[in-house]
Amino acid sequence: MKKERTSKKEYSFGSCRVEEFKPKRETWNSKTNIINTIITFDEALRLKLALDAVLMEINKYKRNSIEGKNTGIDLVINLSGSIMSVVEATPKKKKAKK
Repeated sequence: MKKERTSKKEYSFGSCRVEEFKPKRETWNSKTNIINTIITFDEALRLKLALDAVLMEINKYKRNSIEGKNTGIDLVINLSGSIMSVVEATPKKKKAKK
């Protein structure tokens, strides 16, 4: 039996350390469209475990409820500490195009 969502987990399900950003952070500006994040294999495994943990938690919610359908994941990238964290989130609805 799937449980009803009671409260969103407010802390990280896990994190990993970013080895390098490409292009270099010093060259970022308002026209930078893509930022590659390079992580080691061990850190990638940590990220995978964090994603698996949050997905297992989200999967417990009743998917036929509006709140259950609107649950998602926030991949937080801390640029000053070069750390990626995985947190449960509720994405904003996109407005329909006219």
